[in-house]
Amino acid sequence: MKFSAYNKLTYEDAAKKKRAWIPGAFLTIGMFGVFTYSGISEIVHADTGSTDATAIKATTTNLTTETAHALSASSAVSSSTGSEGTPTSDVSKASSTASTAVNNNTAPSTPSSEISASRSTEATSQFEQKQDALSSSAAASSSAAHSTTQSSTLSDTNSHSASNADPNTQSAAEDSVVSSATSQASIGDSQLSSAESVNSQTKSDTETIAQLVQQNPTPQVQVTPVQTSFTLSSASQVTAPPLNQAPALSNFFVTGQGDYILFNASGVFDLFPYSVTNLNKQLYGFYVVLPTSITGQGLTVMQAAADDLVAQMKAKGFSIDSMIAYQLNDTTDGRQVYYFRPNDGANDTNANISSSWPVLHLPVHTGADVSTTPKTISMNANTMNELASKGVLFAGSGNYTEGGGFYPTLPASSLGINAPDANLKGIVYPGITKVLTYTHATVTDTYNIVDAETNKVIKVLTKVGQDGTQYSRKGFIDSLVALGLDPAMYVNTDINVNDGTLTDDITLTPAQWSSGQTFVAGHTYTVTVGRVKTSVAGHDSNLIAGPKTTWTASDNFDGATDINGKALQLSDVKVTGSVNTRVPGDYSVIYSYTDSQGNSVSKKVVVHVTATQAWVSVHDSYLVAGPNTTWTPSDNFNSATDANGKPLQLSDMTVTGTVNPQVTGGYSITYSYVDSQGNHVSWTVVVHVTASQANVKGHDSNLIAGPHTAWTASDNFDGATDANGKPLQLSDVKVTGSVNPQMPGDYSVTYSYVDTQGNSVDKTVMVHVTLSQASVTGHDSNLVAGPNTTWTASDNFDSATDANGKALQLSDIKVTGTVNTQVPGDYSVTYSYVDSQGNSVTKMVVVHVAASKISVSGHDSSLIAGPNTTWTPADNFDGATDISGKPLQLNDVKVTGSVNPQVAGDYSVIYSYVDSQGNNVSKTVAVHVLNSQASVTGHDSNLVAGPNTSWTAADNFDGAIDANGKPLQLSDVNVTGNVNPQIPGDYSVTYSYVDSQGNNVSKTVAVHVTASQASVDGHDSNLVAGPNTTWTASDNFDSATDANGKPLQLNDVKVAGNVNPQMPGDYSVTYSYVDSQGNSISKTVTVHVTAIKSETNDQKSAGDSSQESSTIAKPGMTSATGSSTQNQETVSVGVAKDSLPKMPSASGTQTTKAKTSALPKTGQHAEQSLSLLGLILGLLGFGLYRPKRDKK
Repeated sequence: MKFSAYNKLTYEDAAKKKRAWIPGAFLTIGMFGVFTYSGISEIVHADTGSTDATAIKATTTNLTTETAHALSASSAVSSSTGSEGTPTSDVSKASSTASTAVNNNTAPSTPSSEISASRSTEATSQFEQKQDALSSSAAASSSAAHSTTQSSTLSDTNSHSASNADPNTQSAAEDSVVSSATSQASIGDSQLSSAESVNSQTKSDTETIAQLVQQNPTPQVQVTPVQTSFTLSSASQVTAPPLNQAPALSNFFVTGQGDYILFNASGVFDLFPYSVTNLNKQLYGFYVVLPTSITGQGLTVMQAAADDLVAQMKAKGFSIDSMIAYQLNDTTDGRQVYYFRPNDGANDTNANISSSWPVLHLPVHTGADVSTTPKTISMNANTMNELASKGVLFAGSGNYTEGGGFYPTLPASSLGINAPDANLKGIVYPGITKVLTYTHATVTDTYNIVDAETNKVIKVLTKVGQDGTQYSRKGFIDSLVALGLDPAMYVNTDINVNDGTLTDDITLTPAQWSSGQTFVAGHTYTVTVGRVKTSVAGHDSNLIAGPKTTWTASDNFDGATDINGKALQLSDVKVTGSVNTRVPGDYSVIYSYTDSQGNSVSKKVVVHVTATQAWVSVHDSYLVAGPNTTWTPSDNFNSATDANGKPLQLSDMTVTGTVNPQVTGGYSITYSYVDSQGNHVSWTVVVHVTASQANVKGHDSNLIAGPHTAWTASDNFDGATDANGKPLQLSDVKVTGSVNPQMPGDYSVTYSYVDTQGNSVDKTVMVHVTLSQASVTGHDSNLVAGPNTTWTASDNFDSATDANGKALQLSDIKVTGTVNTQVPGDYSVTYSYVDSQGNSVTKMVVVHVAASKISVSGHDSSLIAGPNTTWTPADNFDGATDISGKPLQLNDVKVTGSVNPQVAGDYSVIYSYVDSQGNNVSKTVAVHVLNSQASVTGHDSNLVAGPNTSWTAADNFDGAIDANGKPLQLSDVNVTGNVNPQIPGDYSVTYSYVDSQGNNVSKTVAVHVTASQASVDGHDSNLVAGPNTTWTASDNFDSATDANGKPLQLNDVKVAGNVNPQMPGDYSVTYSYVDSQGNSISKTVTVHVTAIKSETNDQKSAGDSSQESSTIAKPGMTSATGSSTQNQETVSVGVAKDSLPKMPSASGTQTTKAKTSALPKTGQHAEQSLSLLGLILGLLGFGLYRPKRDKK
């Protein structure tokens, strides 16, 4: 620590200097008391303006780790080199603040840590930022600690006062500071002891603090807010939310990813604008002022990030509907500014952020590697003077101006922006500044080579190099040779890239920045390559040989295209082969073409030259001479075809010759034709003209008159011929006269014919018609029904005669009706006869048959086959009656057939009975014996053995049905066998079921339990300690697999232990994994961090001033000699051995004190008894000092 009071002191001799530590010690103890207990008060009051007892109790649960952090922060010393090269030490800002407060006789606003050990990863990120700052301080201290004499770098005010004193005074002051540093180191032990005592008294202190805060609240100045609106750079209007108090802030900061950023890349900053609950009745708007060279990715992207933040806040119970992102005008030094405004009425009254804080993932873009881009960027302010230049996240405070501690207020106008809020609040906290260093990385540009026809990627090329490096596309993607593609398939001149040209010079630029990556993705380009489209097309054809037939190569050529698919002329194509059009045959012709890349294509066609199909078909003919006879050339013409075999008309023919149809004789006629190819065909026929052969014949006949007697002219017609002597039909002959066959008498009929040539012939006949003598007689009779009763038609037939009076047989008579002697009833039987002339005579008789009353009845049925199924004839018998209708027993009935109820099938059973008259009745029934539908189904399965693996019989059971096909439950099925899912092996399980008919069905399945394939592998390694040495868990991780042997990523594996690459030592790191079945495996490796063996001359002269390490652990760590239950990260702070407090432990080694880094809240501060004690001791120190000054 540094105290400005000692700047004014000078001493004349060494004795006075030796006594200087006494008042310094009292003052140090006093300041430590003020610092420590004021820090505890800060936890209680935060930045709320007022705190109830519930909030106090909730906050003070973390006093142990937070007080330890405050102690550690107060003792952290960083070294730097003065302007003249003299090493100086710089005590932490917290102690300076406390010292200034004592000199001014006012209570300082001192920091405290708020992040508990159970905070989320966001809190851990803030913790790591503080460690980064301390680590940087340690590195500086290590390089400057070669001198045993150190002088304190004093505060700005006191250093100015010291510069005005005489040199002797300044020299004496420096000597006193050396003594003071020694005394401060001694006091460090007591400070750590005080921290341990606070740790043990935390529980009782909680109640005491709560009472003190309620009794002694710090008064606040009430300011009435004034709502205003401002004009944005986009000329739109926006007003800040109406606040009823100054914003209550906690853990209000911004962090980047890692310690490095890439040039000209996209990335994300994480901001924590709302990390308190139940303190803001109206949520404030907040501002993001991006560091120099960092730019946003546009309002659309910013609005999407705001929407994501709103979704997180809603999930955590914040009352919020929306948040709108605006871009304001840049700051006066050119930094971009964004404003995020929640809706009116949004509040954190019911929010719950115990597990994590809402985070705004802000998309940004980094600067290019140019002279105007700074080497590093800084976020968050260590001091108030840095707030305007390094602050990134600001809360809109409206017109409220109160604020202090770690969240002071500054006017928005100081940034040169048109903000809706007059005042802004930002975080100021020693060591919180996050410094990101611009660096380079290896960038990979990807080229997807795409087939232009299929639109599929056929190849992928990459270019790898440092970002900012240029490479040429020429010789890389500008030819088929460069792309490694087949020129027979693709076109060298048809290559295109989606961005730029094929010969551009391209600069490797990262597409996305991510911390810790040395290899990042660049840009992805698409190169389309056209396919070779060289082609030749042709077709086969047919020609007819002849004097006029011609052929050229163009006749069979359909077209051709070059390599790019452009049409070619026949002259561009080579033609091989020829055609002789006069000689039939098959001729081959080849069309070929070679493109600019040497690809050769060809098409072979066949020209079929065939003989002509020209033909003439005619015939000879005969004509009968006569007045009506005619002739034309078409009479002898059949058909004709042209060269292609298509039909021709007579008009296409040349006819030579003529015929006289009235004069007998032979006449020659010639038909000829010449086809389109010049081929000549002809044929000659003969037309024979002869005399007519027409005549008619007929005869006389006799008929018997009757109603059905018929006569037609054909009855007396014997035939006729035409002029050519061919037979004629009666329809060709004219008939004159008619006959009435129902009326006796003699009738004349004449048959005459005139042939086609006009020649006439005729014949006359006589038809004689007489009366019929036909008759039939018979009688009635009686019968009794029965199977033995018979009847025939002759039983009731007496006699009959035909039309001429001759006797007839029963077989000549038609009998209509029948008698069923087994079925009672009156049966009519008619005897009829129709004579040859159609006269009909009939006789009807009646046969009386008495009825029988016997019967047998039964029914069909269905059974299910099975060992328990039975059947008897009585099952399907319904009843029977005798001839009188009286009931019969089953034993009176004959049963034919049987049923086997154990064998499926359709069985026929006949029930029959014969009465006293011989009547037999029967009934056939069907018994359907069906197969049982009972079944059980299941399936084999595979399990991985493990503590969490389970198995039940239902896992492999698919289903079951009963004998009738109805579904069954697993409880209806018998399960035999079991599975031990923790022991690998093959297990058999049988599911069985017996249906109602005794049928047994079963299904046996196999359950294969296999051992887990989970594994974790890593290796030991060696590092050399140094400020630039880094280590991550991936450095010693080799591989891991899950239960199924599939590879795992490092983020799937739990890593226990950490490595401090700045601190020599052997570090154990354990990689462990629990698979899905609960099997746990692990691998422990050792990272050996060794010190640099060489020493500088200054270090050698230091003698015993060797460096000691102070380890700051994350929450959950034990001491350096104990075991670690969580991943830990250590930071070494090097100081002179004589100036550090000694920390004894049971093992004789330095004990590592636990520390939790978090951001404090600001607001009111309760004054505790320890603070008053510190003030009293401080005043006592001044009192002891002042008399000695007077004596001088």
